[in-house]
Amino acid sequence: MAVPLFIFVATVCRFIEDLGWLDPARQLAKVLEYQSRTQQSEIDKLDAMYRPVLDRLLTCPEAARRSLLDEFCMVVGSIVLLAEPLSIRSLARLLYIYENVVVRRLMPLHSVLNVPASIDSPVRMFHLSFRDFLVDPNNCETNPFWVDEKASYERIAASCIKLLGSHLKEDICKLRMPGTPCKDIEPAVINSHFPSEVQYACRYWVYHLQQSSARIIETHPIFSFLKQHLLHWLEALSLLGKISEGIAILRSLQALISSDSGTVVSTFVHDATRFILNFRSIIDLCPLQVYSSAIIFAPKKSEVRNIYERYIPRWVSLLPEVDTEWNACLQTLEGHSHWVNSIWDPATGQCVATLKGHSHPVNSVAWSYDSSRLASASYDMTVKIWGPATGQCVATFAIGKPLFSLQFDKSSPNYLYTELGTFRLPPLKSSMTLSATSHDSPDSLPQSVGYGLDDNGTWITYNGKNLLWLPQEYRPSSQAISGTAIAMGCRSGRVLVLKFFGECPVS
Repeated sequence: MAVPLFIFVATVCRFIEDLGWLDPARQLAKVLEYQSRTQQSEIDKLDAMYRPVLDRLLTCPEAARRSLLDEFCMVVGSIVLLAEPLSIRSLARLLYIYENVVVRRLMPLHSVLNVPASIDSPVRMFHLSFRDFLVDPNNCETNPFWVDEKASYERIAASCIKLLGSHLKEDICKLRMPGTPCKDIEPAVINSHFPSEVQYACRYWVYHLQQSSARIIETHPIFSFLKQHLLHWLEALSLLGKISEGIAILRSLQALISSDSGTVVSTFVHDATRFILNFRSIIDLCPLQVYSSAIIFAPKKSEVRNIYERYIPRWVSLLPEVDTEWNACLQTLEGHSHWVNSIWDPATGQCVATLKGHSHPVNSVAWSYDSSRLASASYDMTVKIWGPATGQCVATFAIGKPLFSLQFDKSSPNYLYTELGTFRLPPLKSSMTLSATSHDSPDSLPQSVGYGLDDNGTWITYNGKNLLWLPQEYRPSSQAISGTAIAMGCRSGRVLVLKFFGECPVS
């Protein structure tokens, strides 16, 4: 990386002004000594900028030199390779070293690292060229501060897994009720159970594995971690609002599995990915459902189900009949009411926009071929045109009857085909937006007592509180409830029966 002159000047000035050395004249002489050498490459220029700073660390006795360089590689080598900055306290906990070791190694480096006074504020590099200088493989023989990039990434990945293995557990925030939604949990409660280093490990353990070029085999600690803590990790991602990242993380992990490991690891990670895709919406909404609904309704031959069946709540006495294998549906994207449009990212299942405005259920939607417009038709007898990028309704047209088929012209977003014919849309301006008819949600039914179903047939409830979420294909068109037993007839033709042990112990 080319180093702009102002970066060099700023680094030198910080080095000379650093009161920790108490010898500005000698520090300047050291800089000039390196500047007098021939600088033929960018690496030579980086040497001239950073070696005067680092060489001052080597004024210790020879016996202490190896220990110093090991600590430097551990602390500074980790700082320059992190996916996002951590504080001194969090870095020490992540690496399983004492805080004073981190402080000791950072104190002389204020000219190349932004080291805050507080141990709870992130430590940052002033310039990425410092990282390039430390990890350049061409410098491994000549630079005593050289950082073995792949080995360091592997070490950080191992630390992440060790930290998660010791920290994560079922119901970490002590919610107790399986239907408790994330939105009802105070951020302070979540943060108290997930310090920065744990949040970092949850999100970036596979990133560090990737960067280390690791190949995952059956005996790798990662496989053992997943078999013990997959559900705990998914609960954590849900609480942190990052469940969609879990899908991308497991897909990245799949690419690291060695072909020599056979099918055991690959099959498990593939099944875990299907598990998240299938139950992402409810795990995102209510984290503890990963231990109940997700396991109960996973297919009989699911690797995740077979390993984690022990987590099925003891208050369920008769499990429903479920499919043997995963079906062709990768995931169900849900989370909107009948008169709301939602835009989803199909790769992660994450809702990226919610479009509200219709007063009755939406029965048809269509994208323009350039993705600049979205049309929706509703039983409120209107067609609305939306700007997906902003989520705003840019035009509303009164049609006079519900439409069930919408399609934009392939060559122009100004023509909309319907069962009534082709409509030519005028240029859309914000001034064309009409006010949507207000619509109050129906009054809620009186709270039920004992086991029951919510108004939408989405949840099995206990005393009116959400208990067990029902996947889309298991939701009833009719039901019969008798004490602790619930029978449900589904639109698919299947009949579902669940029984519970008396009163729910977690209500």
